[in-house]
This record gives sequence, C-alpha cells and structure tokens, in this order.
Amino acid sequence: MDNNFEIMLNPDKFGYIQCPHCNGYGSSLKDPEGVNICTRCGGSGLIKKEDEEGFKMTKTVEIYFDDLKPEAQEHLLMTWDTTKDDENWDTVPLAVIEREVEEPYP
Repeated sequence: MDNNFEIMLNPDKFGYIQCPHCNGYGSSLKDPEGVNICTRCGGSGLIKKEDEEGFKMTKTVEIYFDDLKPEAQEHLLMTWDTTKDDENWDTVPLAVIEREVEEPYP
C-alpha cells in the first residue's frame, strides 16, 4: 500500500475498502495469535475498491484437522510422519475453499 498510516485513517480517500474476506481484521477470528493471515488482503484488512458492479462477494470455508474423519486424520499423520501435537492444525486451516456468491451472507 502507498502510505499505510494515512490509508488506515481514511481508506475511502485512497480507494480502499474493508476486506470482506476477514471483515477488516487481517486474520481469522479463530486464530487469537494473528498467525493466520488473510489470503485476500495479506493481513492489512483493506483491499483496493473496485467498481460497484465489479466487486464480488465471496464465501469461505476453512477446513481444520478436527473437521476430518478419524480415518483421514490417521492417514494424514501417517503420510507426513507426524503427530497432532507436533503441528498447529488446530489454529491454521488445512485448506481454504472460497467461492463467489451473488448476495452477502450472514
């Protein structure tokens, strides 16, 4: 971004809007450490404003280790020769699926 401090104080003036992916937080609310940086805005919480028609809303689903069936968990651990305690899969998603939607979602 150009001048980060000025942009954060007045994003509209510089053509930025709050990131709809992370709601302006810059990271996942599931991650209190802030390690999981938003893939859309890169952690800034802001993105460049687009034309009203060109702006696309997205819906995102994050998949965590605990979301997997026990068989899939075991397969993953065996494949990577690791244990659940050795990984940070409880705070960082294994996968993020994002799709465009027509209308905002709750």
